[in-house]
Amino acid sequence: GGFCIVDAVVPYQLEGGQTVQLICEASGYLTGNIPNIVPAVCPYASLGDGTGSTCHYTPYGADCWAYCLQGDGVARQYRCMLNGQALELQSVVQDIQCNSTGRRLSGSLNPCPSASVTQVGLEHLQFLHDCTDKLHDEACIAHCGFGFDMQEAEPSLFVCKDSTLVGSGLPTCVGKPCNFSFPSGLGVSHNCNAKTTGETCEASCGKPGYTYAASATLQTFTCMATQVFEGTAPSCEPITCSDLELGERFYHNCQSKRFGETCGVSCATGYHLQGWGEQMVCSADGTFSGTTPTCSGNPCSNPLLVDATLDSNECTGLTTAETCTVRCAAGFTPNSTTMQCDPTGLLLGVAPSCSPMVCDTPIELSAVSIAHTCSSLTFNRSCAVTCAAGYKLSSLQQEWACSWNASSASVSLLGSLPSCEPEVCTSGVPTESERTVTNCTDVRTGETCQQQCADGYIGSDGTFTCGSDGAARTDATVRCQPVTCNLSVPEARTASLGHICSNIPFGFSCSAFCQKGYTSTNGVQSLTCAGPELGIDPASELETADAITLRGSLPSCLPQACFYNFPTGSQFLHTCDGIRTGGQCTASCSSEWEGDSATLTCEPEGALSGNFPVCTLRTVTQTRTTSLTSTWTVTTTLTDFEVRVNVAGVLRMDVNNSVEFVQDPDAKGVVGQVLSNLIGVGIEELQLSMVLTTETLGRLLAVGGVTAVYSVWFLADTQQQADDLGSNITAQLDAASVFTLQQLIVDGMMNVSEAKVGFYSIQVLAHNADILVGTRRQEAVSKLVTGADGTICSPSSFPVITGAGPFDCQEPQVVGQQCRAPCDSGVEAVVTCDEQGWQLQDECPPESYLLVVIFASAGALCCLITVCVVLCACRGDAKTHPEEDRQETPDLPPPLP
Repeated sequence: GGFCIVDAVVPYQLEGGQTVQLICEASGYLTGNIPNIVPAVCPYASLGDGTGSTCHYTPYGADCWAYCLQGDGVARQYRCMLNGQALELQSVVQDIQCNSTGRRLSGSLNPCPSASVTQVGLEHLQFLHDCTDKLHDEACIAHCGFGFDMQEAEPSLFVCKDSTLVGSGLPTCVGKPCNFSFPSGLGVSHNCNAKTTGETCEASCGKPGYTYAASATLQTFTCMATQVFEGTAPSCEPITCSDLELGERFYHNCQSKRFGETCGVSCATGYHLQGWGEQMVCSADGTFSGTTPTCSGNPCSNPLLVDATLDSNECTGLTTAETCTVRCAAGFTPNSTTMQCDPTGLLLGVAPSCSPMVCDTPIELSAVSIAHTCSSLTFNRSCAVTCAAGYKLSSLQQEWACSWNASSASVSLLGSLPSCEPEVCTSGVPTESERTVTNCTDVRTGETCQQQCADGYIGSDGTFTCGSDGAARTDATVRCQPVTCNLSVPEARTASLGHICSNIPFGFSCSAFCQKGYTSTNGVQSLTCAGPELGIDPASELETADAITLRGSLPSCLPQACFYNFPTGSQFLHTCDGIRTGGQCTASCSSEWEGDSATLTCEPEGALSGNFPVCTLRTVTQTRTTSLTSTWTVTTTLTDFEVRVNVAGVLRMDVNNSVEFVQDPDAKGVVGQVLSNLIGVGIEELQLSMVLTTETLGRLLAVGGVTAVYSVWFLADTQQQADDLGSNITAQLDAASVFTLQQLIVDGMMNVSEAKVGFYSIQVLAHNADILVGTRRQEAVSKLVTGADGTICSPSSFPVITGAGPFDCQEPQVVGQQCRAPCDSGVEAVVTCDEQGWQLQDECPPESYLLVVIFASAGALCCLITVCVVLCACRGDAKTHPEEDRQETPDLPPPLP
């Protein structure tokens, strides 16, 4: 009902000269036609004799140019500027100086008509000139008009020659973007961003939840030279939502509602309301949004969360009859199934079959000097990369891993190539004698050499090539072949031990390694083909000590634990926990199900193979007696053969242009890289999301609040390994202050884009992280921005204020920050953090203290009972019921008054 007046301020003016009144409507929008506001025009001023100019009509902020009619002197730029409260033309560099006042005219020749302006292209909107109707030999000037930027430093000069304008060419003009008077109004949207002078755009009722009012249509706006849009916004009105349709358990009045309107939903007769009735809102998509009241339905637990091969987050928090999609996790072949929460609180359905993806073998591993075991390697597995026969390893032998590549959304084989040098041939190399000469000394793998007859002897020359087996050969003459060694592997180790040790020449080496599904405690081992003079025992126990054989130590190979394709779901029981490569276990149906058991085998790829039991749900008839208070006992057994170490944290930042920041993949990549480096994992293993927040460390932010939430987990074989890993991660996170984190993020953004550093102006405010080993919270890390002297005021030490509610700060504050608590009288109590801690700023006015205590105590009792009920219900979700104690979930008690 209120109104306001719109008028222009100097140096602008309203078109039409009349002020406009706007009225505040109940919708929260101002209605009325906002007038066009344009720059005022500088009064024309003579720039001296002998000058010409385009300064006869120059708006505020616009440029014009003056020049000498006789062609002498330099053209000068003028700008309409504000001097006090008056507009005047001011030179940008210096005033124009012309040496003569005469005009170069020739009346005997034809003047330049208006068409000559069109001929040179000056008729377009972006050009400002005074070239119309010029006489022969008369000069004129052209430059970019108001609303356009001229790319050249000087304007274009033209001279009238026999009815034609002759000049150096047209100036290059770029339209200025419009930044003011965008189309606005209730439900109005537009595509007017980045429009420049002369361009048009459209305004429509395109905002979610709105449509055109009667007779209203799409409207066109034009970007004017004043950088202001002109046009009339369409009239829009909220859409009408479809009537709400709920099950028979609900009652509501959600019919014929418009966008933004609310209605109530409660339980119909015959259904018990747990809590209070709910309110629904008519949403922009024409449907109602909100939470229906809890009238019945049992929550379901999600037992699939422990399976690393599955992404079952969608199944957390389901209630009766709700469904969810279970997908294969990253690194496994895409697959999904739908599961449903049934009334007994069980999640029914069969989890998808997820197999690890296979990494392609990189082309660099096909080099002739490289040998590897990386063909058909599956996700989360590693392989050995070493030198091929005939090449000597001059660096550490390498292990490559098939890992998830988030950027390509696929798996990639990653690792470093070993340094391999060709070895010198040791057999078949021709030697010099009294009859022959040779250059074959120190010939290496792949090289050639010649044996020639010595002086006084005749015969054919021979070319020798050094092969990968260390032997030099020629087609002309058969030379002695070297003794070769072959590795004899005991039958008990054929499954776990692999090697490239076939036909190894005497004195040469080869590698022995663990097969897929096994891990080596002493790495890849190098074996040498030699006799007892080497001083090393034979590698194989099947060889005698005095034989020429492969000598060295074989790798010690331990079977790895299987980690996927386990029977999951409440219908299965199994003995597969801790099973390792080659082992077998039994899967059977649980007590509520019936069916034959099956034998599963742990394969080298880490998966259990075999057919799961076919389980059918038993039919059980039960009689249940319900009273107001019910008591039942639940037993839970959690087993796991590997200990999980979970790291989860929250990083709070204050960022300029926060909307762009959370949508910028470069920003997310830098934050993720800093956090993953601190934890000691690859960025592809870190789960990270960034969201906008409106409050950080108790301070309300108009813009800029960003919260980064991250998590990652590891597996350890023993509790000691898990504890050590958790302690190491805690030490790394604890060593990084918020200022260190801020500097690391700023440095990372500097590497991406120096402009983005200033655009975002990142400030790290707090960092909190929890490190959990198994189900035990081992450590917590908390870092905050402190005051100048390091002072932090904790919410746990707020002063007690009579008649005040809880304070609005949930996290520690620094010196100078305030927290507020509502008083019963309607005002607020205020405390301020200083060097001595919390100081009372404003206290609540005195009221009946006894009444406050009574109501506060009753409220606390209500909260305590409600929390107990919720916690008990939640604990029930995660339990498995033994057959003898299994019963239907009792009704919850009625709500407290």
